[in-house]
Amino acid sequence: MRPRSVVEVFTDKSVDFMLEYGGSASWVLSVSSAAEIEYCVCTRNDQRPREDDGGDRPERRNEAFLVGKVSGIELVERQNDRDRYLLKFSEFAEVSVPNFRPGTTRNPVAYSDPGDCARRGLDIGKLAFKPMPVASKTYARLSDNDRRIAPNHGPGLSIAEAKAGLSIRFGVPIDAIQITISG
Repeated sequence: MRPRSVVEVFTDKSVDFMLEYGGSASWVLSVSSAAEIEYCVCTRNDQRPREDDGGDRPERRNEAFLVGKVSGIELVERQNDRDRYLLKFSEFAEVSVPNFRPGTTRNPVAYSDPGDCARRGLDIGKLAFKPMPVASKTYARLSDNDRRIAPNHGPGLSIAEAKAGLSIRFGVPIDAIQITISG
């Protein structure tokens, strides 16, 4: 596992909501750091649940309750002139680690590593992950032309994946990216 390969999010969304949408959203992320992210630890924010999320939230504030294996990120909306992303999960594990998130942390997104998580009571290496169900809903609040996907795992990139990642990195439309392969 790589250093800083865990992103911790402070979310008001239910497990059911994340399973329906294929991951956790809507986060302002360092896109350049996104390629390093292997896991997302969801911690409970017990305030302001979304009006379209009727799922249960039995967890206490700051409790780690879900860990997802991150398979990519997808631009899903813009709020206050900031891009927000869905962390897509390929697998997930439900957990219960009370007070996992430090109570004084103000930023809803923090980066850490599996060792730091283990010191706070969450040993990611020992989790029994389950395959993520196929998303039954689309989170994106952007047009199809504005949606961009940046995968971060696998045995290399396709041309389409490389263009999508470069589009996000440089803030240009995908169709503005040209790739030449010499060899």
